[in-house]
Amino acid sequence: MAMMSAIPGQPAMARRLHEVTAAFMEEFLPWAVLEPEYVRIYQEVFTEPELHQLIAFYSTPIGRKLVEATPQVATQTVEMTSRVMAPHMPELQRRISALIRGGQSPQ
Repeated sequence: MAMMSAIPGQPAMARRLHEVTAAFMEEFLPWAVLEPEYVRIYQEVFTEPELHQLIAFYSTPIGRKLVEATPQVATQTVEMTSRVMAPHMPELQRRISALIRGGQSPQ
């Protein structure tokens, strides 16, 4: 549960936040809603032969490992991006404030 580390020192709140978010997703993004959208997107992006190749790939050991590791890679990527960006956030805030005040793009 990646969100558990998102609220240091507050594991109960992090756990509750995860529960609320998961319930929200189940309510508003159930598989019955998502499946036809995924089908449409995959049909737009891939040809039928490519889909067969993807199925074959995900049936291999490395394909299964990719599926298993993707959440960890995604979590670590988000954490890394946050860490790298954190020192630069004041500059982003400065630029956004300048844009709001002046209506132009500051550099």
